[in-house]
Amino acid sequence: MDLLQNFPDKDMIEQIIILDEIQSNSQYEAIPALFDIYTAPLSDVAVDEMVYHALISLLKGQDAAILSGLGHSSPRVRMLCIKAAGENNIQAALPLLAELLQTSNQETELLTETVRALSKMDNPGILDILLPYITHQDATIAGLAMDKAAGSGEERGRDALCSYISAAFQDGGTDESLGVGLAFSKLGSFSDDKTVDFLISHIHNHNPTIRMIVHEQVIKAGEIALQNLAKALTSGDKDEKIMAANIIGLIKHKKGANIITDLLDSQEQIDANLKFAAYEALGRIPSMRSIVGLTDGLADSDEMILIAVMTGLNEIYNPGVAKALIEALQKDAGQRARILSALVATRAGKLFTAVFQDGTYMEELLGILAASHNQESIAFFKELLAAMADGRAAELLKKLESSNQSSGGKSILAADDSKAMLFFYTSALAGMDVNLTTAEDGQQAFNLLKAGERVDLLVTDLNMPNMDGVELVKEIRNSLKLDIPILMASTESEKSQTELARQAGVSDFITKPFTKEQFIEKVTALVR
Repeated sequence: MDLLQNFPDKDMIEQIIILDEIQSNSQYEAIPALFDIYTAPLSDVAVDEMVYHALISLLKGQDAAILSGLGHSSPRVRMLCIKAAGENNIQAALPLLAELLQTSNQETELLTETVRALSKMDNPGILDILLPYITHQDATIAGLAMDKAAGSGEERGRDALCSYISAAFQDGGTDESLGVGLAFSKLGSFSDDKTVDFLISHIHNHNPTIRMIVHEQVIKAGEIALQNLAKALTSGDKDEKIMAANIIGLIKHKKGANIITDLLDSQEQIDANLKFAAYEALGRIPSMRSIVGLTDGLADSDEMILIAVMTGLNEIYNPGVAKALIEALQKDAGQRARILSALVATRAGKLFTAVFQDGTYMEELLGILAASHNQESIAFFKELLAAMADGRAAELLKKLESSNQSSGGKSILAADDSKAMLFFYTSALAGMDVNLTTAEDGQQAFNLLKAGERVDLLVTDLNMPNMDGVELVKEIRNSLKLDIPILMASTESEKSQTELARQAGVSDFITKPFTKEQFIEKVTALVR
């Protein structure tokens, strides 16, 4: 084409004008000449990029030109046409692309672009071509094959992903998480029982990152996962049961409340950690069964269980909750004190208002609040009373105004995705001369530390969304280079879990369930 003669020798402005004219006027006859120009990179990178984009634009709908380019002598032109074949879904290019796969095994870039092009094409036969690449050592190539498997919606795509995962763990586990984690995330595209059952079989995977991905996919599956989670809740090991309860709560479907209350109503002896998780799950599911289950929990004498119960009742509060709460307070003085203490620890504003409106136990509640030395709770309930346009509230507020403020000494950061656990920490440390800051997951805790938050002790859970406890500890030790003592709380019973955390840099461990006294003993030993 005359317009492109001696193109490399022209000045940049003229080159730009020519390319713009060709592209604007859709001069398809210029494609062969542009191929020749693109064969070798131009001295000006910007112009070379413009040639590339001009070709991509002109090749749209030009199947014959793309097929011709796939056989071009220039690797650059072939690479460009491979991309164009995929973007234009050119079925006639399939045999050529399949052949390229066989000849490009040693050329990663060429193989990557060929797999990428095939993954974009709509043809049932492509799935069989790409499935073997799920196991490829290059993460990009493997990821493209996994995308195709997930996007197909076909059983063979799902089965290939499951087989890859199973093979990775065949020898008792793997520390490699990128490919396996990606495969688990792609399984979230399927919503059949077999997929859900496979995911649930890995809810207690030894790798925290993979475990978090698995939980996300099961939660994403929603209602369909509940039946299989119910099986895990009754037949799984100790930790699988707890995790199944947590996931049921996070799915937030009313059928989940039925599953949890059936567990609580059973005659079997329920582990305290599982019971805590069960009540916490009910607090995430707004339903009458949840309310009934939680109000039954008001009879439990375990302090941590009551914290989960009160947190849940406050979350899904309705007038029936107020009635059940007052009835529970009337039964036994010792249990009343425990319930009111849990109300203070959890800063349950709706339940506080119910006790205030009844009036009978308000003086006792304020006495427990003042004695707790829990400044966060005292400040919270002061604000609540101040907002009430009521003379009695004003009188009660005056009594609270005299509460002593804690001077605060050591600074403690607690990270846990469980509100109930954060409330427990707040309550347990209220009588100590410490300043407590809370974070709802590892990422939030990391951000606080990265921003310069002064911390003398970190208390962290192992299993959290966004960033789990092990990842958090690794980032603190390796990225932030902080040598603060770290106490890890967990329900984990396997030695591999604590060993993984210890290697990351955890100073000490405390296993749930634990009492205030046990927790304070650990904290005191680490911050003195």
